Amino acid sequence: RWSPAARKRGYPRPRGARLAQSLAGLNAVDEYRLLAYPFVAGSGCRLFANGTGLVPLAMVRSQTFSHGVAGLVYRRDRNAEEGQP
Repeated sequence: RWSPAARKRGYPRPRGARLAQSLAGLNAVDEYRLLAYPFVAGSGCRLFANGTGLVPLAMVRSQTFSHGVAGLVYRRDRNAEEGQP
């Protein structure tokens, strides 16, 4: 989590996957819009880091572009969170 006090101390503002992790940890993300590229990049920051817990998601839309990239939209499945079918 980033705050003005953190900025004073020189900590960088979270961006990308780290920002998404921070917001997800606060239960503040209702929809994920992702682009999936058809290659393996090796290493990096995981969108869903270990220890974040499972978040039930429902795919809302998917689209494949001509260059092989897939656009994916997921929303939180509130019914699954509440134990409803």
